[in-house]
Order: sequence, then C-alpha cells, then structure tokens
Amino acid sequence: MTTTTGPKSEAQSAMHTILTVDRKRLLDTLRACAPAMSAEETRYYMCGIRCEVNKGTITLIATDGHRLVSGDVAASIVTGPMHPATWERKSILAGIKWLSTTAKNSQKIAISLGSSATFEGENGARCSISHINAVYPDWRRVVPEWSQYDNIATMDRLALCKALKSVIAMPRGQRSPDRIVEHNGHALRLLSNGQATHLERSISTVTRRTEDYRCTVQRGKRRGQTEMRRKWHVADETVATKTTSVSAVAVGTDFLVGVNAVYFYDLVARGGKTVHVAVGDQSGGPIRIDCGDDITRVLMSMRI
Repeated sequence: MTTTTGPKSEAQSAMHTILTVDRKRLLDTLRACAPAMSAEETRYYMCGIRCEVNKGTITLIATDGHRLVSGDVAASIVTGPMHPATWERKSILAGIKWLSTTAKNSQKIAISLGSSATFEGENGARCSISHINAVYPDWRRVVPEWSQYDNIATMDRLALCKALKSVIAMPRGQRSPDRIVEHNGHALRLLSNGQATHLERSISTVTRRTEDYRCTVQRGKRRGQTEMRRKWHVADETVATKTTSVSAVAVGTDFLVGVNAVYFYDLVARGGKTVHVAVGDQSGGPIRIDCGDDITRVLMSMRI
C-alpha cells in the first residue's frame, strides 16, 4: 500500500473509472469479505476480493472454495468504463486499515479503477490497491436463493458467537509417541430441533502399545532371512465432546449438518442482532447465512 496526496492529472483520470462511495459501507463490506479470501498460493486467483461494477453498484466478492461472502456498495459513477477486477489480498488488508485510520474522517471515498485501484479520501490522502491478473471463478452459481430453503433457524448473533468460541477453544490434549490426538479439523455438528440449536465438537485420543515380532523377508537381497519388526495396537481410545446450545426459532424440519467451526465463526462475527441459518440438503449442500446487514454469506457443509 502507498499513501500519497495531491491532484491527479487529466490523462490519469481519463484512463480510469471514477466512483464515489460511502466510506463506512465500503469498510463494513470489505471487513465482512476479508475472512473469506483464500490464502492458498495454488489458488492465487482467489487470494483477494473481486470488484464488479454494474449500474451504480459495486459488488465485492471473496471466496476460498469453502465459504463465500458478497456485498453491494452503492456508488455514483463519475466517468469511465466498468471493468471487473480482483484486488490483491495484502493490499486489501492494508486498505481496510487505511479506511479505518487515515480516512476515518471522510464520509465519501473516491475509487479510481484502472490497471490498479486507488482509494482517495476527502482530505486528499490516497491508498493504492494492487490487482491480480487472473480469471475469477463464476461465483454466482454457488449462491442459492433463499426460496430454495425450507429449514431456517434464527438465533441471537452474539450468543451464537459465544457458543462457537467455547467449542473452538476446546483443548486438544498432549501428543506423545504412544498417544495420538485427532481434532477433526474443527468439524462441528450443528443440530436444530425447533427450540434450540446445539453445537457439538469431538476430539478423540488414541493410546497405542507396541509389539515386537519376528518375520521372514520376502523380497530383495535379504529374502529368506529373518528380522525383528514392530507393530502398533490400539490400547485405548477416548472421545472428549464439547456441547453447547443456543436458543433458536426454527422454521421447517429439524436438521443435522456438519460445518467448520472457525469458518462459521468468521462469517457471523460481524452483523446485526440476529442471524438466520438456512439449510437445504443435509448431505453436503451450501448453507446460507444472513446476519441482517445486506451481506450474502454462504458456507459449504461438511460430512459428519
């Protein structure tokens, strides 16, 4: 990120699309999208936030293949064509900091879109946003309409966040040569029964013992010779389970789905007072989440 001040030349303005947006809405949308940006270098084309301009609206999208967040920001278009672009991850994180500090006294932000993007505050300070030159996936096809869902659970957002924090912080135990701890990648069972939503996470601990035995080598130069080998046996297996509940008002039938607890928390960490969780197909379909802030959130379910 670079921050500069001063007027732009007419030639520079002519090469860019100039838009004006509300600073707070832009900042809130970027903050909501940021957790869904991919951090995998093999998916470099998703390591950022997609910006699409259409009829006075900027649509910002971020996805890592497991979750997707998109939001619209109203914009007044001053001049220039409307070409989509993908803003690079590090630049976005620096831009969020710039919007919340350097430009915090600006009500409106001018966005210049070209070979790179520039945010400009009312005080003349600017922030540069780098682009990723790659084709972005067709994100709209993975966003189901609300009309496709029959099972919706409504909960208090802060209570849900507190419950998620408690299961995420579940201790994993100590690992040793004879002890294996499986934490199942933050897998969380989400059960809604009409009056409450239950969150359950399990961690299994396997204690092994060894046994030495003599065997005959079947291949290679030492074929026919005997040697000592060691094999493992499961001596004991214990499962520690953390369960917590959140009061909910549910519509439709009871449902049981698996989700990633960390991804789920990232999506509901910001928003309004209530959160609506919509589940359709319990065998691995997308879950729609609405936190009352006009931000689209989609989370892919897990097999449990």
